[in-house]
Amino acid sequence: MAAELVFYGQNTTGVGGDVASVTMRAAGMVGFAAMAPARVDLSDRIDDPEERREAEERVQKRFTELGNTIMHRSGSGMLDAQPLAAVFGDPAKRRLVAELLGQAMVVAYNTIVTNRQATERVADELVAKRELYGDEVVALLDSVQLHKPEIDVLEDATWPAI
Repeated sequence: MAAELVFYGQNTTGVGGDVASVTMRAAGMVGFAAMAPARVDLSDRIDDPEERREAEERVQKRFTELGNTIMHRSGSGMLDAQPLAAVFGDPAKRRLVAELLGQAMVVAYNTIVTNRQATERVADELVAKRELYGDEVVALLDSVQLHKPEIDVLEDATWPAI
């Protein structure tokens, strides 16, 4: 989904299965493994405690809104799966799932933006070979020299528009 946004500025219906899968996985992480999204900490950027708390809440809300948008892209069927329906039915857990998805999307989007040319090389290799296995995947990813993105959650360019 992130790659389609970076390369085409929109998504096709082809990401639906991936979105449903990652939504279910995130729900399992929150509901069954007691995991949660990373805490937003802007203490290195904003000194005033009240201003920092408000900014952190705005960022968390933005992650949640992005995650909710992603969850709804997979269709209503994602909410019917048992026992995950209990996770989606609990507003606090549903918010955590959405925030987790939002954070993952921001990281994926910025990773693709930062590594656009490398991503194109990986895609070209996959098209040429059709399939890659295990060590071939690792070797390909190592060969394109991916870089970790600098993510500034206070910058609008960080956030994908979907």
